[in-house]
Amino acid sequence: RFSIRMLGKGIFNNCPNLTDFDFSSATGTFPDFLAGNTNITSVVIPEGVTAIPESAFSGCTSLRSATLPSTLTSIGKMAFYGCHSLEEVEGLDLSIDLGPYIFRGCSSLKGIDFSSLRGSIPDMAFAEWPGLESMVIPEGVTAIGGKEFENCYNLRSIAIPATVKEIRGSAFSGCASLTEVIIPDKVEEMGTNVFYNCTGLKKVSTPVVSKMMFQSCSQLEEVTLTGQLKVLPEYAFSDCSALKRINLPEGLTAIMNNAFIGCASLSEIHFPHSTKFIENEAFAGCTSLRTVYSLVSSPAAIPENSFTSVTKDEGTLYVPAGTRSLYDATAGRNFKTIVEM
Repeated sequence: RFSIRMLGKGIFNNCPNLTDFDFSSATGTFPDFLAGNTNITSVVIPEGVTAIPESAFSGCTSLRSATLPSTLTSIGKMAFYGCHSLEEVEGLDLSIDLGPYIFRGCSSLKGIDFSSLRGSIPDMAFAEWPGLESMVIPEGVTAIGGKEFENCYNLRSIAIPATVKEIRGSAFSGCASLTEVIIPDKVEEMGTNVFYNCTGLKKVSTPVVSKMMFQSCSQLEEVTLTGQLKVLPEYAFSDCSALKRINLPEGLTAIMNNAFIGCASLSEIHFPHSTKFIENEAFAGCTSLRTVYSLVSSPAAIPENSFTSVTKDEGTLYVPAGTRSLYDATAGRNFKTIVEM
């Protein structure tokens, strides 16, 4: 019998007959000697352990269940990376310090108890978790971290509570199975690329729109803007090739460059009274755009390339009664057909 103070990572790799381990004496930081062990099927980490280090169980391809202690305060980056047989994690308190990609490659783990989530969901903690299919974020969560669910390609539904006020950059980018999302009205800040490349997304309701928020959402058909939106940022709906119609809300003053670039199916758009300017190539590549309604009574000059030549030649611009001469004289709005409403 002898005392061991430190165990090296992967010291029992390629020991095919070694399947049982007694962890009862472990305290403090759990040793990461199991990384790459393909034999162990379950692990019960005892009370007294406070931390699971980075990649502690990475590559444990036969691991099916893990039980965590109440004394745990942190889980390191990619702790369970590649544990594709993992089906159950008990005792996980999501209010502790969580590293990124903790369940990356865990295709058999379909869900965990999210009720302990508080405050802000850490950045990237659940990113690239292929087993995650649905997520109900509990009341009390106020912020969703950047890249939080990035590339969770099997995530089909997400419920966001009214307590959330901030969703950081690319939180749901690459979630190709998402079909509908409702953003609560209390959300005030939205990061860049939040839903970038969510190719299955069809329906969205949101009070806020950010730069490149829906870029490459190729099946997006319906967008409801519920907030006091003043500016539509750059590339907000770029390459949303299924989007056919959009009614911009009153209060909107500016549409930034390339906001709708590549929206090849967009056929109709409505501008509110409050619209003051449209920037370069805002509707470039909108080859189906034929009907444009404008409630603006004093049109401002816009860049010549804001609309395609096809839209100007074949489309119809509907304007308020008595304003046709103003539109005729405004650079960039030279539609061949202008009709007063």
